[in-house]
Amino acid sequence: MPQGGLIINGKHAAYITLHNGTGIVVEGEKGYHPVSEGGREDLNKRWVNERNAALGVSQEMAEDLHNGSMFGWDIPAAGQFRGPVKWPAELCPV
Repeated sequence: MPQGGLIINGKHAAYITLHNGTGIVVEGEKGYHPVSEGGREDLNKRWVNERNAALGVSQEMAEDLHNGSMFGWDIPAAGQFRGPVKWPAELCPV
């Protein structure tokens, strides 16, 4: 498990850029917590990158946290935060 970075309630977290502002994603949680709305996307992205860097959150950590929050924590895209694998998935319950 990664060391350092932004920790919220004992879980890793990162700032992310959204289509309409910025947010925070937290390890193991679905979705995001809004931080701000609006603003220019390029300025939001710069602010997010600077804030994450200052807190010790690498770009890879932020991307892994963002992927896990959107697609689930049991998939490869969650990277270093990937939880227990639930494969093979049951496609058609019997």
